[in-house]
Amino acid sequence: MEESSEIFEKKLNILRDTEGHHNKVETHLIRELKTQLEKIPQFVGIGIKGSTAKGYNTKLSDIDIVVLYDAPIESNLHLWQLGKMSEEEAETVGQFAEVIDREQKKLRIKNSKHLEASFENLNLEDLARRIELGLNHFPAPALVHLCGLTAGRNVNNYRQSVAKLVNEQPSELRQTIIEWISDRLASEDAVSMFKAATRIPSLAARETEVKQSRRELWRRRVKRLLSSTI
Repeated sequence: MEESSEIFEKKLNILRDTEGHHNKVETHLIRELKTQLEKIPQFVGIGIKGSTAKGYNTKLSDIDIVVLYDAPIESNLHLWQLGKMSEEEAETVGQFAEVIDREQKKLRIKNSKHLEASFENLNLEDLARRIELGLNHFPAPALVHLCGLTAGRNVNNYRQSVAKLVNEQPSELRQTIIEWISDRLASEDAVSMFKAATRIPSLAARETEVKQSRRELWRRRVKRLLSSTI
């Protein structure tokens, strides 16, 4: 039996497939990955993206994740603006990639699923630099994922640190940052709901209403996470 459209209006993250079955293979893999990645000191958390987290994956769907980490940034401002990593950051990402590659090989042996991973630095010095340089540089993509479905023993600590940083900004800028992150999450979510509607008939009939409800849910979530410190 397929998922009812109602669940998409109530829950932002739905770890089930199009038929309503729990994503056991995917959640097991992510737990295993988190255990392995936590052995690397710079690891902050692992975020789940795409159909795996949105309730519309199938047996052939990729597993999309993002690895959040904290590594020193490039000290040269010009090189940093060009997207260059510091040597330590590049080495850190290389370590994560090795773990992902190892788990990917195990996954291919067991079934036909493919693991797609991206990497985002959540270094607080990096975030502070982005604020100083203006909204063309801030918020960082890592912040968007930090407010999404992310697991890791350090995730809550980083959310609190980021909330503190955001709340130190002038009122107008603080509100702009929160709205920017909310809009980014809602826009990405709208794309997911469009794809989900092609697989779930009950959702296709109410796609517009569902998207509006979920946009409001994202706005509340980001505001709750970043509007106050703990």
